[in-house]
Amino acid sequence: MVSQSDAARIRDVSPQAIGRLVNKGRFRTLRIGGRVLLDRSEVENYKPRRKGRPVSERIQLVECLISSRKASVAFPFVEE
Repeated sequence: MVSQSDAARIRDVSPQAIGRLVNKGRFRTLRIGGRVLLDRSEVENYKPRRKGRPVSERIQLVECLISSRKASVAFPFVEE
C-alpha cells in the first residue's frame, strides 16, 4: 500500500492528479485514520483512458494508411 503522494511519484504526476483518479473511482482505496492508501501494483499497472469520443476502426485504418504514406514520402528511397 502506498500513499497518494507516493503514487504520484511512481506515476510521475501531481498528488492532485492521483486524487482526481481516486475520486473518479479508478483506484481501489483503503482509508485509515484519514489517510488514503492505494495498492502499489494498481498504481504501477494503471493505463489511462483515452479522452474524448471513441475512434472507429475505419478511422484508425485511414490514419494508419496516411501515416505510412507520410513515412514513404519522407524516405523515398525505402521500397514498400
